[in-house]
Amino acid sequence: MKKIVIVLASELKNLELASKVSEEISRQGCEPTIIKLVDLDLPLYSSRAEKLHNPSELLAKELPLIQEASGFVFIAPEY
Repeated sequence: MKKIVIVLASELKNLELASKVSEEISRQGCEPTIIKLVDLDLPLYSSRAEKLHNPSELLAKELPLIQEASGFVFIAPEY
């Protein structure tokens, strides 16, 4: 079964959208997983932040999901 990761960059209406997309992915016979970036509380990327925080450690739980994924859907707000 193909695994599809939905990367969610915000909450509220976009979370509702991610849930609907997840349902459709399931109907298509794939396994969806939602990764909520807000919950991860990641630092803003910079070379200084990269020296202070190891991205592999910050994403330890999510890395296997990302590596095993057959595809991705990115849902982010538009301003």
